[in-house]
Amino acid sequence: MPDQIEPGNKSASKKTGSQRKQMESIRVEAENNKPAEEQAVREASHLSAKLVYQVVRREGDEELRRP
Repeated sequence: MPDQIEPGNKSASKKTGSQRKQMESIRVEAENNKPAEEQAVREASHLSAKLVYQVVRREGDEELRRP
């Protein structure tokens, strides 16, 4: 039955659509960033989740200490 799609193929096509949306989002974000910001984002993307959390936490603490 060539008209039927196997269940495994459905998930593959969904994954491809999801990946397309993600790539489009990344492209739009990159176009909106200034070149220096884009470079910083590319460098930061290699950081571990734990390190990113610590950076965000410290920034938040500093903001809370501001008058």
